[in-house]
Amino acid sequence: MGVSSAPRRIRVDLLEVGRDPDAVPLVFQLNKRDLPNILSVAEMTSVLTWGRCDYEETVATQGLGVPRALDRLLDLIASTRKLE
Repeated sequence: MGVSSAPRRIRVDLLEVGRDPDAVPLVFQLNKRDLPNILSVAEMTSVLTWGRCDYEETVATQGLGVPRALDRLLDLIASTRKLE
């Protein structure tokens, strides 16, 4: 799956399980930031768009950014619940 098709695939998957995609917050982990020749953060965030989302650069093999991404997701969930 290419970067630009990820949000579309997530939307389809959520609809298939009966969830409203617009009500689901996401945190996109911009992974493998330690590798050469990767897309810039600006390039990735320009195609990874979602109603309520955030982004976190990660190097999962080293655990860098992963806890922060989970914290951001929990914050988004909490703020979404407050709006309901």
